[in-house]
Amino acid sequence: MARLVLRLEGQKSMRLLLLLPMVITPLLPAVDATYTLYAPQVADGGTWKTIFTIVNLNDRNQGTGTLQFHTDDGNPLLLPIAGQPGPVSQLTISLPPNGVQIIETLGTAGATTVGWAELNDFSVPSALGLTTLFRRRSDSLDYEASVLGLPVAAKSIVFSFDHTAGFTTGIAFINASSIFTGSIVITLRDDTGRFLQSETIPLNLLTHTAFSLTDRYPATRGVRGTIQLSPDSFDKLWLSAMAFRFNPLGAFTTVAPLVK
Repeated sequence: MARLVLRLEGQKSMRLLLLLPMVITPLLPAVDATYTLYAPQVADGGTWKTIFTIVNLNDRNQGTGTLQFHTDDGNPLLLPIAGQPGPVSQLTISLPPNGVQIIETLGTAGATTVGWAELNDFSVPSALGLTTLFRRRSDSLDYEASVLGLPVAAKSIVFSFDHTAGFTTGIAFINASSIFTGSIVITLRDDTGRFLQSETIPLNLLTHTAFSLTDRYPATRGVRGTIQLSPDSFDKLWLSAMAFRFNPLGAFTTVAPLVK
């Protein structure tokens, strides 16, 4: 699924195009167009660091864009980045054809700072790809998992979970819109499809939410099932989400989002 945001010169509003799944063909001329990929979670410090890998997938043209970091409430998030003289909230991306750039947070702070990131692709045609790798140190061991940067969702998203044998699931999601607020309906079911619990969570502009399923929803402890995220309006609320599965020893892996 994909959503292309066109910012047209002289217009006061943005036109949103909902496209067929996995098709990224604009219906209007690409005038001052920006294609955006999202990382719904960023973590730095307190045993965590985040590593962004950006690739120019075009064989001929320069890839350009910006990588921006946001706090939970959408303000600029200052992060310590390897090779930078001080914390930054935005980096300029400029890559030759087939080039790669790796951006790594330092992870040296005692406390963990969390937020989210967006990669704005100014290339014509759009050319940049994003992978976000999370690294956590536990008992002198490094655990890693990577998440593919994706555009905002055009349908409800479902994640599976398995909370037997001490496993837990963490989830993060954002409203990437700077124009529209909205809400998201969380629906939890067990592995037979039986309804467990639901909750409506309001989302303000550019907001980030993250929590452990077992902490927020005790009914999921010791069972397997699914969590479904359904925005009240796909035309307004720009949803992007990701999930991690943690084992009792500290290792973790990503849970792939399923489109309903």
